[in-house]
Amino acid sequence: MNNKTIFNWWFLLLLFLSSCSEDREILMPPPPGSQPPVEEDILEANKEATIVFKASTTSALYSYTGDVYAHIGVVEGEGEWLFVPADWSENIDKCKMKKEADNTWSITLSPSIREWFGVSEGIPIQKIGVVIRSADGTKKGFEDDFFIPVNDDTFTPGEISNAPLPAGTVEGINIINSTTVTFVLYDKDKNGTHKEYAYLIGDFNDWKIVDAYQMKRHDAAGCWWYTLTELDYQKEYAFQYYIGSKADGAIRLADAYAEKILDSSNDKYISAFTYPNLRAYPSGTAGIVSVFQTVPQADENITMTSFTIEDPNNMIIYELLFRDFSASGDIQGA
Repeated sequence: MNNKTIFNWWFLLLLFLSSCSEDREILMPPPPGSQPPVEEDILEANKEATIVFKASTTSALYSYTGDVYAHIGVVEGEGEWLFVPADWSENIDKCKMKKEADNTWSITLSPSIREWFGVSEGIPIQKIGVVIRSADGTKKGFEDDFFIPVNDDTFTPGEISNAPLPAGTVEGINIINSTTVTFVLYDKDKNGTHKEYAYLIGDFNDWKIVDAYQMKRHDAAGCWWYTLTELDYQKEYAFQYYIGSKADGAIRLADAYAEKILDSSNDKYISAFTYPNLRAYPSGTAGIVSVFQTVPQADENITMTSFTIEDPNNMIIYELLFRDFSASGDIQGA
């Protein structure tokens, strides 16, 4: 629901919307004990917005005198928080809320919601998630995550182009030659339905949704696919699939078959000794990112041939992570 003012037992959250002028519309709290109306209005992705939190008497932040921070992010798909400026335990100035009065704090997303979060142009912003907390994270303004709908009309999916999969391609990253790769993404549920659109986003298009990178659909195979050309075999490329529907919103997916990924939350724990020259996580996106390179790979040197696989579709596969059994936490220490 498009809420502009919501008041319940736990909190009162006011949204101040900026307009094209310097004027701001201020929504005053309702009289005590009354049930406030719910106004049909939402934020605009490409405009400034100010979020004001007023703690009710039952809020854990009522009478709190310390610093208050907003744990905030762009919410996509089924509730995944992306573009979160700081971890829960991090207190950064960008997320510090300004004290307006006793029990009242605000934070301004400026010059626009999109720019404040660092979301690339063309990537729609549909919802913001917010948790108001104390500096040490032990007190929250309200118990449940609060979601604010956002209006963003910058993205309209193109018509689906139906075409069969290129010969010889399978699900995942298909390296055709040193300059060409075909990506195949399976998307069909048990009822035979699928998402309404799929795009390839990555280094090659600045992580923007571009019509030229809309994936084709092969219904018989249940797959989306796209062929990328003019690549440099000496370069590593990062990418994601951006798929969604009007009803469910969009999600970002890494390729399940990728041999290498980037993770903004965990890559910082990988030392240069464990993995030298690990490329930095790209700006302009969020979530797990797939990486590929078209440089020719050496054939696997399999020397054990004294066994047979009776049924490759009915195997029990055991996975052992050697690094988990080493003091250094990497395979070199195994």
